[in-house]
Amino acid sequence: MIITALTKFRDAEGVGLDQFRSRSQAGSDPLLTMDNAQLNGVRGRLQLVTEPMLEMSLPGNSFDAVFCNVAIQKIASREARGEVVAQLFRVAKPGGQIRIVDTQFAKQHAEDLAA
Repeated sequence: MIITALTKFRDAEGVGLDQFRSRSQAGSDPLLTMDNAQLNGVRGRLQLVTEPMLEMSLPGNSFDAVFCNVAIQKIASREARGEVVAQLFRVAKPGGQIRIVDTQFAKQHAEDLAA
């Protein structure tokens, strides 16, 4: 998803956060991701960070846009999913956009965000 975004927004830089677990995510590999970025002409604007979402070390208030694509739904507890959503808000700049794609818990996220 981030590579596609970087091809659309030519002045943007991106940081991709992933655990790159090949056994639970077919084809998930940081080297393959960077090869794909190279093929799409965005390698120089992409940084990869390998760490769990709940242990996100990215600085707060740093991103104009934050995308989370089919990742939160892999977290077992509702409380932990809420903590990840809080992390997404923490790293987004004030007024920034947050996009969450989750096919299992979208209603819960909406309820938690409305609370």
